[in-house]
Amino acid sequence: MSKRMTSVLGWLAIAHGLALAVLPLRGLAADSVPVGNWMPVVLYVVGMLGYVAAGLALAGLVPMRRFASPLLVLASVYSLVGMTILGLDGLWIGAALSLAFLFLGFWRGAVGWPD
Repeated sequence: MSKRMTSVLGWLAIAHGLALAVLPLRGLAADSVPVGNWMPVVLYVVGMLGYVAAGLALAGLVPMRRFASPLLVLASVYSLVGMTILGLDGLWIGAALSLAFLFLGFWRGAVGWPD
């Protein structure tokens, strides 16, 4: 995969991570969270931060390059679990993109591509 395509995927991961920030910032998660159980929101926020870090790694931030695949997998799993537990209808487009990033992380980890 070319460096340009890797950079585009990195910026897409950053945009996806920042898009995940909309739900907690708007307070929409508060109605969906069972009383006293904020773990879905914590998973969701960790997924958001993981996407931003993975995007920076894919975009070319040198110290983080080798952690791009584990960060993509971690962020994808955490955000998918958080989205599933929250169960909001408007999150499924983001869940599809998270699933695509999960496969990308596994594929990059197994096959790799030139940095």
